[in-house]
Amino acid sequence: PDDLFQVGCIGLLKAISNFDETKQVRFSTYGVPMIAGEVRRYLRDNSVLRVSRSLRDVAYKVLQCKEAMLAEQGKEPTLEEVAKRLD
Repeated sequence: PDDLFQVGCIGLLKAISNFDETKQVRFSTYGVPMIAGEVRRYLRDNSVLRVSRSLRDVAYKVLQCKEAMLAEQGKEPTLEEVAKRLD
């Protein structure tokens, strides 16, 4: 937990140093993805379990499909519905 906090702080510091006030966006719009990206990178690079790129790609497609179906139908799709859509 302390490691993740420190990694999040690194992301925050990077966001602060790279933030461009002339872009007319709120700092949180820029900072939150930077912090989350640092944490994801840390978890990816320091994970005991390695997941192949192809499996991550499939998981990303499933998540995108699930979110699209939720927006269309207004309810959480079942695994079967997502599988049919992706098939």
